[in-house]
This record gives sequence, structure tokens and C-alpha cells, in this order.
Amino acid sequence: MESHVIATHDDCILFDVIVHERHGNFGCGNVHEVDYFLYEAEASRPPSLSLLPACYFPNLYDDRRDLPAKARGMDKDSTGLLRRGEDGLLVAELELPYNGPRDTAELCILQPGCCEWELRVVPIIFPNTGEPNKLMEGWRTDVVVPVSDRFLCWVDYLRGFLLGDMAEASPKLRYVALPIEPPEDSFDFDGRRNMKPSRKFGAVGAAAVKFVTVESRCCCGGPGSTTCVPGRFAFTVTTWTLNLMTMDEPTATWVKDGVLDCEDLWALPGYEDLPRVTVQYPIVSVDDPDVVCFTVCNDYRSYLDTEKRKVWLIEVDMRRKVLCSVVHFTSKDGLEGNQNRHGKRCLCPWLHPQLHPYLRHPLPRLSAGATPRPVPEPPAGVPPSPMPPRPAMASPLQAA
Repeated sequence: MESHVIATHDDCILFDVIVHERHGNFGCGNVHEVDYFLYEAEASRPPSLSLLPACYFPNLYDDRRDLPAKARGMDKDSTGLLRRGEDGLLVAELELPYNGPRDTAELCILQPGCCEWELRVVPIIFPNTGEPNKLMEGWRTDVVVPVSDRFLCWVDYLRGFLLGDMAEASPKLRYVALPIEPPEDSFDFDGRRNMKPSRKFGAVGAAAVKFVTVESRCCCGGPGSTTCVPGRFAFTVTTWTLNLMTMDEPTATWVKDGVLDCEDLWALPGYEDLPRVTVQYPIVSVDDPDVVCFTVCNDYRSYLDTEKRKVWLIEVDMRRKVLCSVVHFTSKDGLEGNQNRHGKRCLCPWLHPQLHPYLRHPLPRLSAGATPRPVPEPPAGVPPSPMPPRPAMASPLQAA
């Protein structure tokens, strides 16, 4: 049995539990059953765990669409979780067509308080100067970001994001380009680079998003990577902000609000004992939109053994150019490396900024070099939530 986090929002987590068939002494075999659970940890009431109803709508390119329905799985890169205020939680998974017109998409939605999924074909609104097939060529959703209690953003770190206003009775998706041009090789779907170590898209405030990039630069200061030894770790961090409430206005645009060169970062008080390498895995703070967290690793290419590998989590104020805190992680903290989609090891602490305080390791606002406080325990006297039985769900396709 194994489990993975699919999506999070505020104090809620959507995760799966996978049960494998066992074949004698040969260990785990094929996936036998997958269940999806919602865990809520509101401060005003005891934590709760609920089982999601199974979804029987076939995937867009399922070869068995004409056969009896089978419960579909959720793609963690394309599934979003949104707390709709007091109304409850909304779950939505996006699917895009690979061929033909790229001006529509499928949304599989579980509305708050409902026990059955619904499948919607929604239009994609493009800018007047954009050709849908060209803009969506090679699209791959890297992450889904909830904003306030209203918006879901399906983000491709090479191109842009699809903005969905989930408060609308008939939602549609709006294509919004990123403030930088995609790389020349970004249209090669099979050879696509993993951009998660160097880019981040996060919510700031009630109706704004921030985009962070860590871009290599030449040792002379120009854009693009260099082959010389002194400049192989040279980089520049840039942040942009976009107000989602102005999307219908002609003047709506990304605002560049922070630029930090590696030489300036390395010269900050508190950075003296850290390796001068490219920072990775930016995370936008939910407490201060000017603050971004990064990981710094002495084993940039993952050549060292786990015992010799060192990772720090740093917190930087991009506007004031201040190193706010430095936290050292070791292998006992669980940073033994993770496999990305291309099989290469990456050393991201997987710290999500929106989890409930006792669900994550806190990053306090400490002086440089300080150590973190102990992880707080759950409230005393909170009984464990009982595991509900799996309901018997009829296929909506068969019912029709």
C-alpha cells in the first residue's frame, strides 16, 4: 500500500491510497484499488477524514470508453482542490485534447456537498493575437494553484496558465501567457525539461498570483547559461505579479516587482557559510508576498552519498534584498532525494506553504543560521476520525 498527496488548499489535503495485488513471494503487483480521501484540519473543529466518491467518467483518450465504466484515477499535476468558503470543497481535474482544435477542454468536477462527479466541456478564451493551436502546442500542466476561494489556475511553466473562475455557474478557461518567452525547445513534448526546480507559480492575496523564475546567466551578466567554470552557477531570480481581477481590462499585465542577482544574494549577511550554487525550488510565502523560499544544496548534481549531502532552506525578501532565515536540513529530516519525471534525483523539501501548522515543519522567521522550533503537536483530546466505508457507487454512464 502506498499514498501520495494529490492537491492541497489552506488546511485541506487531497491524497490517494493505492492497494496493490500481491503475487506470492514476488511482492507487489498491479494496482488493485485506488481510493481518494480529503483531510481537513480546521482550527475551529477536530480534524476530519472523508472518502471521495469514485468517478466513472472515462478519460479523454481512454481506449475503453465503450466498455463498462471503470473508476478513473486523478492526475496530481492536473487536479486542483479549492475551498469555496463555507460551502465546502471543490475538486476539479483538467484534460486537454492532443489533436484537433485546442479551444475546449474537459473538466471533471466534484462540487461542494455533492456525491457525484460531473463532466463539463468548457471553452478556452484566448487573446486576440493568439492562435489556439500554436499557444497550446506541447502544453503540459505542471501544477494547479488555487487562489482565494474562487479561482483555479492550471499552470504550464513553459507557456502560461489557464484561469478558471469556479464561482461562475458555467465556468470557462482563460489563457494567460507567462511574462517570459518559452525556450526554443519547449515544443518538444518528449524532451521537455523539468521546470519545477527553477520556476514557481503561487497565490498572493485574495486575487493575485506571483511568478518566480531562477534563470541561468552568463558570467558576463547576459542572459543564458555559460560553459566557463566561474559562471556555471551564475543566476538571476525575478518575480512578477498579476492581478486576476483586472483580466477583463485591456491594461491587465504582469508587473515585475523583484530582481535579485546571485552575486547580491551571496553577499547578504548570513549567507557566508552556504555554497555558492544555483538556488532551486522557489516557494512563494503566503504570509508576505515579497518573501520567497529556496533550497540550497552542496550536492548540485546528486553525486554525494546521503550522509554527505547538505541542504538548506533559505527565506529571502525580494523587495528589501534581505536574507530573513536559514534552516539546515539533514537526511533525518527526510531529504533523501526524490525522483522527478525524468528519473533524475532532486532535493526539494516538499514544504507546502499552505498546510496547517501541525501538518508541516515550520519555517520560523529566524536570524540566519538559527535552527527551527519543534513541530507542534495536534490539539490534545482530539479523537481520531473513523474511516468511512466505501459507498457502493453506480456508474453514471450505465445509469444513463
